[in-house]
Amino acid sequence: MPRELKLDSSTGRHLTNWQNDEWESEFELAQSIGLCGDYLRFTSHPDFKVRSKSCARYNCHGMTFGGRRTAISEPDVVARILAEDAYTPIPAETVQAGDIVIYWAESGDPSHSAVVLVPPKPESLNIPVVFSKWGLHFEATHRANACPYDFQRAVYYRVNPE
Repeated sequence: MPRELKLDSSTGRHLTNWQNDEWESEFELAQSIGLCGDYLRFTSHPDFKVRSKSCARYNCHGMTFGGRRTAISEPDVVARILAEDAYTPIPAETVQAGDIVIYWAESGDPSHSAVVLVPPKPESLNIPVVFSKWGLHFEATHRANACPYDFQRAVYYRVNPE
């Protein structure tokens, strides 16, 4: 049974989230063990490495912003975290390990988030290595453009608390 954790932004406003320790359906379970074809095409990439087993407790935004304790699914909640926790967009040439990247969907919603592990370098065509959680599935390290999310609209952010 899903539950919600007490999770607030730095301004004290509640952030809607959910936590579940069990798969909701057989389909989710099947996806978690690698039967989702869209994910499989990226697993042979030379920089791809699974970091953890699948876990229904958190998603990518929960990993990036919620300490791997919960899932954050509502697009407006991610936008509020960026604004209220003082994340600012940064140019690719200033990205450092620990910065984050948000993959923005065509609709304007955040479809995915990741944490930069290795900053962009000219020898890697200025594509960083990130770690992220693919839905409710596994965590992986991978090139930021070698995943099932649209890297064309990706924006880097750094937290700048006052």
